[in-house]
Amino acid sequence: MMCDKTDTLESTVQQHSDQLTCIKRETRAGFTSLHDSVQELKQVVEARRQLLEQQLRREIRATYAKLVALE
Repeated sequence: MMCDKTDTLESTVQQHSDQLTCIKRETRAGFTSLHDSVQELKQVVEARRQLLEQQLRREIRATYAKLVALE
C-alpha cells in the first residue's frame, strides 16, 4: 500500500518536472523570439534614421545654396 503511494507521488513529481521543463523551454523560445524582433526593429529604426539624416543634409545644402545665390 505504501509503495503504491510512493510510486504515485514519484510519478506526479516526474509529471510536474516534465511540465516545468516544457514551460521553461517555451519561455526561453519566447524570449529569444522577442529579442530577435527587438534587434530587427533596431536595425529598421537605424536605417530610417540614416535616411532621414541624409534627406535633412540634402535639404540644408539646398537651402544654403539658395541663400548663397541670393547674396
